[in-house]
Amino acid sequence: MSVFRDRAIPCPHCGVVARREVALSVAAPRRPDVRAAILADTFQRWRCDACKKPQVVEGPLSYIDFDRREFIGAYPAAWLASWRSVEQELVASFHSALEEFAPPLVQAIAAEGFFVRAVFGLTSLREKILAHELGIDDHALEAVKLDAERAGVVSLGAAEICLASATAEKLVFTLGAGEFLDIPRARYEAIASDSAWAATRAAVGPERGFVDRRRLYVEGNAPRV
Repeated sequence: MSVFRDRAIPCPHCGVVARREVALSVAAPRRPDVRAAILADTFQRWRCDACKKPQVVEGPLSYIDFDRREFIGAYPAAWLASWRSVEQELVASFHSALEEFAPPLVQAIAAEGFFVRAVFGLTSLREKILAHELGIDDHALEAVKLDAERAGVVSLGAAEICLASATAEKLVFTLGAGEFLDIPRARYEAIASDSAWAATRAAVGPERGFVDRRRLYVEGNAPRV
């Protein structure tokens, strides 16, 4: 079930408060409009009625799609510094809700395999949903980003680099401020399959949890803000 709450949201720029409907949980099969908004990068993004500057509310929220076998916890970008405890809570929540205490039918569905991820920020939520939809392995995707960093194409730990689209020839990444980076699809395929990259693919995240190369740069033990 999708749950939304009406909240008073202050503008981060001018402080004017507006009432906004904010998601606490999203059952994607029943709310295709929400999924579409996430992929369109318009979900929970507004313009302040007073100063006209952009506003965004990033969660926390639970995103569940039984049809696509997705269980994603989306958290504010500022919580990245606390990713270790967030990851543990997300994995425990999945285990409790869909495995340990779930009805037999739900347990059977969970046993088929679920895409269980913790993300920080709505852009990262969009990327995970898009990559999973396109059949792009996110461990390999994060290794591709590391490869770009080592080549000096993007800065170390850059939060802005996110998958925007993909074709048979290339993966297109956003770099923020209207900039894009194209990486040959063949490079992704090589990183996804080459045993020489196996340790890197494993280093960016476990089977369930926070799969992101930034876990290599961010200690993740800070208190949540």
